[in-house]
Amino acid sequence: MSWENLQLGEFLTLKRGYDLPSAQRKEGAIPIVSSSGITGRHSTAKVDGPGVVTGRYGTLGEVFFVDEDYWPLNTALYVQDFKGNNKSMIGSSGRQRVQTSCFDDFAVRLPSRFLRYLFDEAAAVLFRQVGVLTVQTQRLVNARDLLLPRMMKGEVTV
Repeated sequence: MSWENLQLGEFLTLKRGYDLPSAQRKEGAIPIVSSSGITGRHSTAKVDGPGVVTGRYGTLGEVFFVDEDYWPLNTALYVQDFKGNNKSMIGSSGRQRVQTSCFDDFAVRLPSRFLRYLFDEAAAVLFRQVGVLTVQTQRLVNARDLLLPRMMKGEVTV
C-alpha cells in the first residue's frame, strides 16, 4: 500500500466562495462560512454539504469541515470537487490573498485508495458524532437564550 505523489489540483478542485452582503442575508439555519469559520446563518445554501472550506484572505491556513449544506463567502475557498475521493497573493486592496490557481501545482502525498477508504470508514462515525453534538449545542444555546432573560426577571425559578 504505497503513497502517491500528486499535485493538489489532481486530488481536488478549490473554488472561490460567493458574495453575500449583510443587507441581503435572510434569517435561517444555513451556516455562512468565511475565512474564519461560521460567521452567521442564512435562509438558503449555495453549496451542498458536507464540505471543506479554507481562508482565501484574512485568516489563512485554517481549514473548516462543514457537515451540512452551507454558503461559502467570497473570503473563503471551498472544495468544489473531491475528484472521486470521499468528502470526509496580493489583491487589489493590498491584503494578502490566495488565488485558487495557486493550489493546482501544490504537491501532496496521498495514501492509496484502499487506505483512504479505511480512513473514511473510521472517520465517518466521528463526523456523524460531531454533527449530532453541534445540533445539541445549538439547542442548548437556544434554550439558554430563551430562559436566561426569564430567570433574570424572576419569571422562572431555578
